Amino acid sequence: MRHAVEAYLDGELRPQANDEVARHLAICWDCNTLAETLRLIKQSLRQRRDRTAVLLSERRLRRFAEDLAADPTSRPRPPRHRGRPALPTKGKD
Repeated sequence: MRHAVEAYLDGELRPQANDEVARHLAICWDCNTLAETLRLIKQSLRQRRDRTAVLLSERRLRRFAEDLAADPTSRPRPPRHRGRPALPTKGKD
């Protein structure tokens, strides 16, 4: 259903499929939340004035959108490293 929601938001579905997804979004809280989140992210990216440089915040928003849209049955992503790596410690002699 994730791909159908994305196609629905992008206006890529045929009329019958579009109606089916619209009905599904009306009753499925998870898919409706996903659709609204993706809609807001896309709107925010469209309204951005400076479109020349890829900013860190834009990359984070895109990665967030990809994570939200990821199939829950797919293999989870490895955790991202946060902060500095630990310095090596001297072994006990």
